[in-house]
Amino acid sequence: MDRRPPISYRIAAGLLKGAQSRRLRPSDYDELADLIEHWKPEKARRFRMGRPYANRYLSSLVAANDVGIVGWLEGAHRSPYAWQRFHDLPEDGGGTSCSFVDFLFVEAGNRRANIGSKLLTAFETEAVDFGNDFMGLSLDSADHLQAQAFYRAHGYTRSKSILYGHLMGKTL
Repeated sequence: MDRRPPISYRIAAGLLKGAQSRRLRPSDYDELADLIEHWKPEKARRFRMGRPYANRYLSSLVAANDVGIVGWLEGAHRSPYAWQRFHDLPEDGGGTSCSFVDFLFVEAGNRRANIGSKLLTAFETEAVDFGNDFMGLSLDSADHLQAQAFYRAHGYTRSKSILYGHLMGKTL
C-alpha cells in the first residue's frame, strides 16, 4: 500500500514554496478563466472575452507558481457601498469608504498551503496604502463555514447576517 500523500498534495508541496502573489495581467485572462470556470462562470466568460470589469480602485491579484495560476483575489479599495452596509448608513454614506474583498479563490489541490493568506495579506497591504483602516467581505451561504474559519484566523469578525450569507470585517 502506497502511504505517500496524494499526487495533488505532493505537487502542491513541491511547488508552492515558489508561489508569489502579483497583479493580474491581461496575459493571465485565459488561464484565470480556466481556474474559476466552475465557480464563477460569468466572470470566467468576461475574462475569456478580454473584458473583465475594471475601475481604478479595483485590484485583481493572482498567486502563481511554476505550474501557473493557483489563486485569485479581487476587491475594491474605495467602496462606500460596503461601508454603508457594515454600518447601516443611508445611501450617501457621508463619503466614507473601506476596502472590500469581492472574490478569493484558491484551486482545490492547492488549498491549505498559505496561498489564500498570501493574497489576503497583499490586498490588506494595498488597503493600508490607499489610506483605509477597515476591510470588509461577504460570504455566500454555500461555503461560509470553511471561509469563516479562514477569515477568523486572519482577524476578521462576523458583523451580521444578510439575505444570502454573512458580512465579516476587520480593522486594519
